[in-house]
Amino acid sequence: MGDLAERDLSSVLAHGLERAAGICKATLERYPASDSELMVALMRTTAALQAALRLHTRDAEVREVSLRIACELARETATLLRSAGLDEHLLRCADACERVCYLCEDALADDGEERAA
Repeated sequence: MGDLAERDLSSVLAHGLERAAGICKATLERYPASDSELMVALMRTTAALQAALRLHTRDAEVREVSLRIACELARETATLLRSAGLDEHLLRCADACERVCYLCEDALADDGEERAA
């Protein structure tokens, strides 16, 4: 992949991570005394997304691990959010978590293709 394409993917990934972390944080603030399992999941996911954002330009191993952790936690949180009901804010957060997973998976797939080449 060329430098421009890498920068584009990196900026899209960074924007997605930042957006999802912000939505998770806003959801936490909106429902501070709600279901504790859900709140813990949101806290963990927010932290993982923020860490992946900070580390997404690091070496390949650190990047891979941080993106895999963020994706796994975000996917689990999305499932919990969807099972919590049809509240618009919870569903918006679930959507952001699922979208960021796709971005992480795309970045991981691109990284794998680069290593294989």
